[in-house]
Amino acid sequence: NETKQTTTEKVHFVFKHALSRIGFKSVAVIDESSNDANGDIDDGAHSNPLDGNTEITLKSIKLTGNFYQGGTLNLATGAWSGYVAAAPTEYNWATTDFDEDNVTTTKTVVLKDDKYLTVLPYAGSQQIQIEVVYTVKTTDGSLAGGYSEVTNTIVSAPFDFTFVQGYAYNFVLHVGLTSVKFSAEVSDWDLGAD
Repeated sequence: NETKQTTTEKVHFVFKHALSRIGFKSVAVIDESSNDANGDIDDGAHSNPLDGNTEITLKSIKLTGNFYQGGTLNLATGAWSGYVAAAPTEYNWATTDFDEDNVTTTKTVVLKDDKYLTVLPYAGSQQIQIEVVYTVKTTDGSLAGGYSEVTNTIVSAPFDFTFVQGYAYNFVLHVGLTSVKFSAEVSDWDLGAD
């Protein structure tokens, strides 16, 4: 028989992401030649346009690394502890997972909204590796069949990366005719984040 307090105020809840999100973006670049005597690329801007007869299409992306398989999240502090030992893990995406598999000179999000990967954050770095398979198709009427098509498989060297709680990461695939370079974009993970 208690009387409830009445209020007209809204109750505000603050939610934070407990994990880290991983996605991919792609952009086509022309493999650049060097005018420098030491062989360094003298212009990293990739301003050369892609030939209108050339089409680059992503076929698959693979991310491998030693990812933590579990842990304990303290809901009061938001801190992770008691990690289950990291284990070699492989994540694969194919064309059915891609929102956009055609690589253009405009940076584009690759994965569909429901295909992002979420991983446990960890204060230390984790070693990861990325493999990209893509085709380069060039239309040329002088060739048998009217075109040539080459499939390239590019594997990055293993590198250390730290995944921070509540952040979204997009690995940007700079896809060239014969090479792929990698960079990362980091943002707060919210409804409008990349």
